[in-house]
Amino acid sequence: MPNKKILMLVFSHYPGDTRVRREALALKSKGFDIDIICIKGDTQSKIETIEGISIFRINLKKKREGLFTYIYIYTLFFLAAFVKVNFLYFKKRYSFIHVHNMPNFIVFTSLLPKIMGTTIILDMHDPMPELLSSSLNRQSKILRNLLIFEEKMSVLFADKIITTNIAFKELFISRGCPENKISIVMNSPYPEIFNKVELKKRDDSEFIILYNGSIIKRHGLDLLVDAVISLKEKIPNIKLRIYGGGEFLDEVIKKISDSGSNNFIEYCGPMLIDDLVKEIASCDLGVIPNRFNEFTNLNFPIRIFELIHFRKPVIVPRTKGIMDYFGEDSILYFNPNDSEDLKKIISKIVNKEYDVEQIINKSYAIYNDHKWEVQQRILFNIYMS
Repeated sequence: MPNKKILMLVFSHYPGDTRVRREALALKSKGFDIDIICIKGDTQSKIETIEGISIFRINLKKKREGLFTYIYIYTLFFLAAFVKVNFLYFKKRYSFIHVHNMPNFIVFTSLLPKIMGTTIILDMHDPMPELLSSSLNRQSKILRNLLIFEEKMSVLFADKIITTNIAFKELFISRGCPENKISIVMNSPYPEIFNKVELKKRDDSEFIILYNGSIIKRHGLDLLVDAVISLKEKIPNIKLRIYGGGEFLDEVIKKISDSGSNNFIEYCGPMLIDDLVKEIASCDLGVIPNRFNEFTNLNFPIRIFELIHFRKPVIVPRTKGIMDYFGEDSILYFNPNDSEDLKKIISKIVNKEYDVEQIINKSYAIYNDHKWEVQQRILFNIYMS
């Protein structure tokens, strides 16, 4: 290996993007020199060093305002990143450029470094055709075909592909990605953060349900709010704590306010994982209430492992992305889009109608096989092979 210098590129915030941070810190621990190009948050500096990693920020904002806004912002980022990637490359001569999607096509900012012999890694967090169709709530055959073409060209250009779960890997292979080119590095809790928090015994005065993550319609937070509101009379000590932000937040807040539920449903705002981990450790139950669509059917939310790390019961939608890892007896499934079914599962947990400890033991054994210590070894092998 000529050197151990890596440039990462992501259309997201750093250190807020936990996958990018987790991978960067793991590689740094192996002696790699890491630089990251990302977008700038309102209070962030254009250039700074965090945890020994150099950050270069482009002054653009993420916007979820329709297809043409996506195209416009992505194009601006591509152009700015192309200049920055090549300026840094000719200054530092990276051995690897590690590009995180979305979008995939920003991998082409590395054209000149690739010609010069740099290894290009494309880290496909999500499949763009499925994610954008669910985000934009529209089905367009032309758009879908264009996104699949964009994916195929990006995969062809990159030297190595990483993705996050079995369902995504199968999907990318079905669309032409060579099987020997793609590896799975799952999203799993970063031990340096999660192992700092100890479980403390809680009293039974409150039964705390946790929701954390982006507050967007496909994540189904309103279904969970409906279930908790309808359970309040039968379970007086029930409480829901919500962490996150997103364009669906106003609708959820209105639902809570209109129902007079502010005293037991609490919106706590967005929070970095470093602080959120304490809230995960102190809850009684975690819920991933995702609605069903072609993207959520394939996705595997990291929130599942984050909760299981602290041996918390988790309710999840019955989808392929999750069922590839968990059987019916190793986690608590509900029927997606069904608030009544979600309500029934929560009620059975509170009333001890499940052997929750046995389910947790089985789910923890599965988590143990996919801990970050396992995933980072896969990541190291990708770089060393």
